[in-house]
Amino acid sequence: MRGCNYFKKTITYCLILCIAVVALAPVYVVAKSYSGLHLGRTTWHGYFSNTDDEYGDASDPGVLPVIPAEDSDGSSRIVHSCEITHKDENGHNVRYGNNKTNVADGLAIPSCIDSKPELVKFLQTYNTSSDGQKNTGSAFIVCTMLAQDAIEDSAGTDCRTNGYVGDGRIITQKGWDELNARLNMDGINVDWTSTQTIQKGGINSYYQGNSTNDDAFYAANNIETREGILFSYKDKTVYRMFRTCANPVGGMLGLSEDTWSADVDVSVDKAEVYSGGSATWTHKAISDGVCRRIQLSITG
Repeated sequence: MRGCNYFKKTITYCLILCIAVVALAPVYVVAKSYSGLHLGRTTWHGYFSNTDDEYGDASDPGVLPVIPAEDSDGSSRIVHSCEITHKDENGHNVRYGNNKTNVADGLAIPSCIDSKPELVKFLQTYNTSSDGQKNTGSAFIVCTMLAQDAIEDSAGTDCRTNGYVGDGRIITQKGWDELNARLNMDGINVDWTSTQTIQKGGINSYYQGNSTNDDAFYAANNIETREGILFSYKDKTVYRMFRTCANPVGGMLGLSEDTWSADVDVSVDKAEVYSGGSATWTHKAISDGVCRRIQLSITG
Protein backbone atom coordinates (compact mmCIF):
# COMPACT_ATOMS: atom_id res chain seq x y z
CA MET A 1 0.00 0.00 0.00
CA ARG A 2 1.42 3.36 -0.98
CA GLY A 3 0.77 6.73 0.60
CA CYS A 4 1.18 8.23 4.05
CA ASN A 5 -1.47 9.33 6.50
CA TYR A 6 -1.42 12.87 7.88
CA PHE A 7 -3.68 14.89 10.05
CA LYS A 8 -4.72 18.20 11.42
CA LYS A 9 -4.82 18.12 15.20
CA THR A 10 -7.88 20.28 15.69
CA ILE A 11 -10.09 19.39 12.74
CA THR A 12 -8.67 15.87 12.37
CA TYR A 13 -7.93 16.11 8.69
CA CYS A 14 -5.86 13.46 6.92
CA LEU A 15 -4.36 13.34 3.45
CA ILE A 16 -3.44 10.27 1.48
CA LEU A 17 -0.88 10.67 -1.28
CA CYS A 18 -1.84 8.70 -4.37
CA ILE A 19 0.47 7.07 -6.88
CA ALA A 20 1.69 8.66 -10.15
CA VAL A 21 0.11 12.10 -9.86
CA VAL A 22 -0.14 13.70 -6.46
CA ALA A 23 -3.90 13.37 -6.14
CA LEU A 24 -5.20 14.12 -2.65
CA ALA A 25 -8.15 12.44 -1.01
CA PRO A 26 -9.45 13.46 2.45
CA VAL A 27 -9.96 10.87 5.18
CA TYR A 28 -11.12 11.82 8.67
CA VAL A 29 -9.22 10.45 11.66
CA VAL A 30 -8.42 11.45 15.21
CA ALA A 31 -4.70 12.18 15.54
CA LYS A 32 -2.75 11.13 18.59
CA SER A 33 -0.12 12.85 20.64
CA TYR A 34 2.63 10.94 22.44
CA SER A 35 3.74 11.45 26.02
CA GLY A 36 7.10 12.89 26.94
CA LEU A 37 9.83 13.72 24.43
CA HIS A 38 10.99 11.99 21.27
CA LEU A 39 14.55 13.03 20.36
CA GLY A 40 14.01 16.16 22.42
CA ARG A 41 10.61 17.18 21.03
CA THR A 42 6.99 16.90 22.10
CA THR A 43 4.22 16.09 19.62
CA TRP A 44 3.79 18.48 16.66
CA HIS A 45 6.83 20.58 17.65
CA GLY A 46 9.39 21.18 14.90
CA TYR A 47 12.67 19.31 15.21
CA PHE A 48 14.81 22.37 14.37
CA SER A 49 12.64 25.28 15.50
CA ASN A 50 10.46 23.75 18.25
CA THR A 51 7.46 25.49 16.63
CA ASP A 52 4.07 23.93 17.35
CA ASP A 53 2.50 23.51 13.91
CA GLU A 54 0.36 20.43 13.50
CA TYR A 55 -0.10 20.71 9.75
CA GLY A 56 0.70 24.14 8.39
CA ASP A 57 0.39 24.79 4.67
CA ALA A 58 2.11 21.73 3.20
CA SER A 59 0.33 20.34 0.14
CA ASP A 60 2.65 17.30 0.23
CA PRO A 61 3.31 16.76 3.94
CA GLY A 62 5.85 13.95 3.61
CA VAL A 63 9.31 14.58 5.04
CA LEU A 64 10.49 14.61 1.41
CA PRO A 65 8.23 15.34 -1.57
CA VAL A 66 6.94 12.56 -3.79
CA ILE A 67 8.80 12.32 -7.11
CA PRO A 68 6.23 11.73 -9.89
CA ALA A 69 7.05 8.84 -12.20
CA GLU A 70 6.68 11.09 -15.26
CA ASP A 71 7.49 14.67 -16.21
CA SER A 72 4.77 16.92 -17.60
CA ASP A 73 5.61 15.80 -21.16
CA GLY A 74 5.09 12.14 -20.26
CA SER A 75 8.78 11.23 -20.22
CA SER A 76 10.23 9.23 -17.34
CA ARG A 77 11.53 11.29 -14.43
CA ILE A 78 15.27 10.62 -14.06
CA VAL A 79 16.85 10.15 -10.61
CA HIS A 80 20.51 11.08 -11.06
CA SER A 81 21.52 9.73 -7.64
CA CYS A 82 20.77 6.26 -9.06
CA GLU A 83 23.36 6.78 -11.81
CA ILE A 84 26.51 6.91 -9.67
CA THR A 85 28.95 4.08 -10.37
CA HIS A 86 31.89 2.16 -8.94
CA LYS A 87 34.49 -0.17 -10.42
CA ASP A 88 33.70 -3.89 -10.44
CA GLU A 89 36.33 -6.65 -10.22
CA ASN A 90 36.96 -6.29 -13.95
CA GLY A 91 37.48 -2.54 -13.78
CA HIS A 92 34.14 -1.71 -15.41
CA ASN A 93 31.93 1.12 -14.19
CA VAL A 94 28.73 -0.35 -12.77
CA ARG A 95 25.85 1.12 -10.83
CA TYR A 96 25.37 0.38 -7.15
CA GLY A 97 22.63 -1.85 -5.77
CA ASN A 98 20.44 -4.47 -7.40
CA ASN A 99 17.99 -2.04 -9.01
CA LYS A 100 19.94 -0.70 -12.00
CA THR A 101 17.24 1.66 -13.25
CA ASN A 102 17.43 5.43 -12.90
CA VAL A 103 13.78 6.45 -13.04
CA ALA A 104 11.30 7.61 -10.42
CA ASP A 105 8.29 5.47 -9.54
CA GLY A 106 5.98 7.75 -7.57
CA LEU A 107 7.80 7.43 -4.25
CA ALA A 108 9.61 10.06 -2.20
CA ILE A 109 12.64 7.75 -2.05
CA PRO A 110 12.63 5.95 -5.41
CA SER A 111 13.09 2.17 -5.59
CA CYS A 112 16.34 2.64 -7.53
CA ILE A 113 17.88 4.04 -4.31
CA ASP A 114 18.95 0.66 -2.93
CA SER A 115 22.53 1.10 -1.77
CA LYS A 116 24.27 3.16 0.89
CA PRO A 117 26.22 5.36 -1.58
CA GLU A 118 23.05 6.12 -3.56
CA LEU A 119 21.14 7.06 -0.41
CA VAL A 120 23.91 9.38 0.80
CA LYS A 121 24.17 11.00 -2.66
CA PHE A 122 20.39 11.45 -2.76
CA LEU A 123 20.36 13.16 0.65
CA GLN A 124 23.38 15.32 -0.24
CA THR A 125 21.70 16.54 -3.42
CA TYR A 126 18.51 17.43 -1.54
CA ASN A 127 20.37 19.08 1.34
CA THR A 128 21.76 21.81 -0.93
CA SER A 129 18.42 22.36 -2.69
CA SER A 130 16.66 25.72 -2.58
CA ASP A 131 13.46 23.75 -1.93
CA GLY A 132 12.85 24.06 1.81
CA GLN A 133 11.14 20.67 2.10
CA LYS A 134 14.10 18.90 0.50
CA ASN A 135 16.73 20.87 2.41
CA THR A 136 15.07 20.49 5.81
CA GLY A 137 13.90 16.90 5.22
CA SER A 138 17.34 15.62 4.27
CA ALA A 139 18.89 17.28 7.35
CA PHE A 140 16.12 15.81 9.51
CA ILE A 141 16.80 12.32 8.15
CA VAL A 142 20.57 12.56 8.66
CA CYS A 143 20.25 13.91 12.21
CA THR A 144 17.70 11.28 13.24
CA MET A 145 19.75 8.50 11.61
CA LEU A 146 22.61 9.66 13.84
CA ALA A 147 20.22 9.54 16.86
CA GLN A 148 20.72 13.22 17.58
CA ASP A 149 18.44 15.15 19.91
CA ALA A 150 16.83 18.29 18.54
CA ILE A 151 17.76 20.45 21.53
CA GLU A 152 21.02 21.60 23.09
CA ASP A 153 21.47 19.62 26.28
CA SER A 154 24.18 19.02 28.86
CA ALA A 155 24.93 15.58 27.45
CA GLY A 156 25.93 17.13 24.11
CA THR A 157 23.72 14.80 22.10
CA ASP A 158 22.04 17.25 19.72
CA CYS A 159 22.85 17.62 16.04
CA ARG A 160 24.06 21.23 16.21
CA THR A 161 26.27 20.89 19.28
CA ASN A 162 27.95 17.83 17.81
CA GLY A 163 28.69 19.79 14.64
CA TYR A 164 26.70 17.60 12.26
CA VAL A 165 24.42 20.37 10.97
CA GLY A 166 25.16 24.06 10.50
CA ASP A 167 23.44 27.22 9.34
CA GLY A 168 20.67 26.82 6.80
CA ARG A 169 20.23 23.21 7.93
CA ILE A 170 23.19 22.23 5.80
CA ILE A 171 24.81 18.99 6.92
CA THR A 172 28.50 19.62 7.56
CA GLN A 173 31.34 17.50 6.21
CA LYS A 174 31.67 16.10 9.72
CA GLY A 175 28.01 15.08 9.52
CA TRP A 176 28.43 13.29 6.19
CA ASP A 177 31.62 11.59 7.41
CA GLU A 178 29.82 10.41 10.53
CA LEU A 179 26.85 9.13 8.53
CA ASN A 180 29.11 7.20 6.13
CA ALA A 181 31.11 5.77 9.02
CA ARG A 182 28.01 4.52 10.82
CA LEU A 183 26.39 3.17 7.65
CA ASN A 184 29.52 1.11 7.04
CA MET A 185 30.03 -0.18 10.58
CA ASP A 186 30.36 -3.92 11.02
CA GLY A 187 26.95 -5.29 11.92
CA ILE A 188 24.86 -2.66 10.08
CA ASN A 189 22.53 -4.20 7.50
CA VAL A 190 19.93 -2.54 5.27
CA ASP A 191 16.82 -4.15 3.82
CA TRP A 192 15.98 -1.95 0.85
CA THR A 193 12.81 -3.80 -0.21
CA SER A 194 11.07 -4.27 3.12
CA THR A 195 7.49 -3.58 4.10
CA GLN A 196 7.33 -1.52 7.26
CA THR A 197 4.48 -1.30 9.76
CA ILE A 198 3.91 1.05 12.66
CA GLN A 199 1.31 0.18 15.23
CA LYS A 200 -1.39 2.48 16.57
CA GLY A 201 0.39 5.01 18.76
CA GLY A 202 3.75 4.45 17.04
CA ILE A 203 5.92 7.41 16.09
CA ASN A 204 5.49 8.90 12.62
CA SER A 205 6.81 12.18 11.20
CA TYR A 206 5.70 14.89 8.75
CA TYR A 207 6.66 18.17 7.07
CA GLN A 208 4.95 21.12 8.73
CA GLY A 209 4.88 23.29 5.60
CA ASN A 210 6.62 26.23 3.96
CA SER A 211 5.68 28.80 6.59
CA THR A 212 7.33 26.80 9.37
CA ASN A 213 9.70 24.80 7.15
CA ASP A 214 10.32 22.09 9.72
CA ASP A 215 9.64 18.42 10.40
CA ALA A 216 7.95 17.06 13.50
CA PHE A 217 6.74 13.84 15.13
CA TYR A 218 3.28 12.57 16.01
CA ALA A 219 1.70 9.30 17.11
CA ALA A 220 -0.09 7.23 14.44
CA ASN A 221 -3.81 6.87 14.96
CA ASN A 222 -4.02 3.60 13.03
CA ILE A 223 -1.77 0.74 11.98
CA GLU A 224 0.17 1.86 8.89
CA THR A 225 1.96 -0.46 6.46
CA ARG A 226 4.07 0.94 3.61
CA GLU A 227 7.01 0.18 1.39
CA GLY A 228 10.06 0.97 3.45
CA ILE A 229 13.74 0.77 4.26
CA LEU A 230 14.92 -1.08 7.38
CA PHE A 231 18.28 -0.51 9.08
CA SER A 232 19.42 -3.06 11.63
CA TYR A 233 22.48 -3.52 13.81
CA LYS A 234 23.30 -7.15 14.65
CA ASP A 235 19.69 -8.10 13.85
CA LYS A 236 18.26 -5.35 16.06
CA THR A 237 16.08 -2.77 14.29
CA VAL A 238 17.63 0.69 14.77
CA TYR A 239 15.98 2.89 12.10
CA ARG A 240 13.06 2.67 9.67
CA MET A 241 11.67 4.85 6.91
CA PHE A 242 8.64 4.81 4.63
CA ARG A 243 9.72 5.14 0.99
CA THR A 244 6.35 6.64 0.08
CA CYS A 245 7.05 9.89 1.95
CA ALA A 246 10.58 9.45 3.39
CA ASN A 247 9.13 9.62 6.91
CA PRO A 248 11.36 8.20 9.66
CA VAL A 249 9.08 6.03 11.80
CA GLY A 250 9.26 4.03 15.01
CA GLY A 251 11.72 4.31 17.86
CA MET A 252 14.66 5.69 15.81
CA LEU A 253 17.49 4.33 17.96
CA GLY A 254 19.81 5.45 15.18
CA LEU A 255 22.91 3.99 13.60
CA SER A 256 25.19 3.45 16.56
CA GLU A 257 27.14 0.63 18.06
CA ASP A 258 26.28 -0.80 21.47
CA THR A 259 29.94 -0.69 22.46
CA TRP A 260 31.66 1.98 24.53
CA SER A 261 35.05 3.15 25.75
CA ALA A 262 35.94 4.74 29.06
CA ASP A 263 38.48 6.99 30.71
CA VAL A 264 39.17 5.92 34.31
CA ASP A 265 40.42 8.18 37.10
CA VAL A 266 41.16 7.38 40.75
CA SER A 267 41.83 10.03 43.41
CA VAL A 268 42.22 10.25 47.20
CA ASP A 269 41.50 13.27 49.39
CA LYS A 270 44.62 12.98 51.58
CA ALA A 271 48.27 12.58 50.72
CA GLU A 272 49.07 10.86 54.07
CA VAL A 273 46.96 8.85 56.52
CA TYR A 274 48.18 7.96 60.01
CA SER A 275 47.12 5.10 62.25
CA GLY A 276 43.46 5.44 63.16
CA GLY A 277 42.80 7.99 60.41
CA SER A 278 40.75 7.64 57.22
CA ALA A 279 40.84 8.69 53.59
CA THR A 280 38.21 8.92 50.86
CA TRP A 281 38.87 7.37 47.48
CA THR A 282 36.96 8.46 44.37
CA HIS A 283 36.76 6.21 41.32
CA LYS A 284 35.47 7.82 38.12
CA ALA A 285 34.69 6.22 34.74
CA ILE A 286 33.62 8.43 31.81
CA SER A 287 32.00 6.53 28.95
CA ASP A 288 32.29 7.96 25.44
CA GLY A 289 29.81 5.85 23.50
CA VAL A 290 28.49 6.84 20.08
CA CYS A 291 25.18 8.14 21.35
CA ARG A 292 25.56 9.23 24.93
CA ARG A 293 28.27 10.44 27.30
CA ILE A 294 27.79 9.00 30.79
CA GLN A 295 29.87 9.80 33.86
CA LEU A 296 29.89 7.38 36.79
CA SER A 297 31.55 8.30 40.09
CA ILE A 298 31.94 6.05 43.14
CA THR A 299 33.17 7.54 46.39
CA GLY A 300 33.95 5.54 49.48
